[in-house]
Formats: sequence, C-alpha cells, structure tokens
Amino acid sequence: MSNSFPKAERLTRKVAFEAIMKSGKSAKAYPLRLVYLPMELPQNTPYQIAFGVGKRKFKLAVDRNRVKRVLREAWRHKKSGFIEKFGDTQYAMILVYLSDEKPSQQQMEACLDKILDRFQP
Repeated sequence: MSNSFPKAERLTRKVAFEAIMKSGKSAKAYPLRLVYLPMELPQNTPYQIAFGVGKRKFKLAVDRNRVKRVLREAWRHKKSGFIEKFGDTQYAMILVYLSDEKPSQQQMEACLDKILDRFQP
C-alpha cells in the first residue's frame, strides 16, 4: 500500500460534511476526535477524510495549518491500519484536533493508534 495522500482521498463535498456532523459516529482519544459515517463516495476509494483544527484554540492561521500538516502526515503513516478495518464499506471521516497545545509527530501517531483501537465500523 502506498503511503501517499492523493486528492481522491480528501473529503471536500459540503453535503458529506453536513451528513457526518449530523449523524456520524465518533471515536475519541484526546486530543483527537474521529467522526465517521459509512456512505457511498464518488471516487473508488475506501474512505475520504478531512482534518479540522479549531480557530478558538489556535488564533493564527499559521498555527492551524501546521497542526493540520502534522495530522495529515500522521494519517499518511497510520492509514493502512484503518483501511484493514473498513472491509468493503466506504467511509467519510473528519479528524478534529481538540487541544490548544502544538502537537509533535510522535504524539499524533500515538493518538491515531488509540483511535484505531476504538474505531468500530
């Protein structure tokens, strides 16, 4: 499996965001929260994911973008574990960072491991 993060794996549809926030399930491992919903996706990928960081926690866009960059990189390394759990179902997901401290790469990967354990498709 490739460790890339192509455009087809990025969640960009507004309808999908609204559906996930309205009726999605969640798994939490502080400082991360994964909100997911099984749904049919337009691309032939097992999932689409978006990353979120609160503006109230990080006032500067530079800081929010850095946290999202760390999240994406950690996801790129750990996504194979999630894909094994999916089976044939396609998922739309949002990964939200909840803390107000700047994370390290190792912290993010450890939190993704915890969420993987709590992820119930």
